Amino acid sequence: PNAMRVELYSQDRDYVWPGEDKDYFLDDGETKQLPISCNAGESICYGAWVDGDEGTYWGVGPGNTEKCEDCCYTCSGGETEEIELVP
Repeated sequence: PNAMRVELYSQDRDYVWPGEDKDYFLDDGETKQLPISCNAGESICYGAWVDGDEGTYWGVGPGNTEKCEDCCYTCSGGETEEIELVP
């Protein structure tokens, strides 16, 4: 019942992953890795929301429109920790 949609947003340029008006889909309880290509030093924030309910969101939310704490990472060629989204 809590399937999610996720997008990653560059804060340094007009770029969204996965792009092309698509998003990543995570089924309820699913764990997924989202490898991306980004520019070194680029700030990237995640936005996630419940499928069908954009009012229930995490991070910068759908469309990169909200403020957040601890939802952005710097592109450095490494991995970020696992992010757990709990409704």
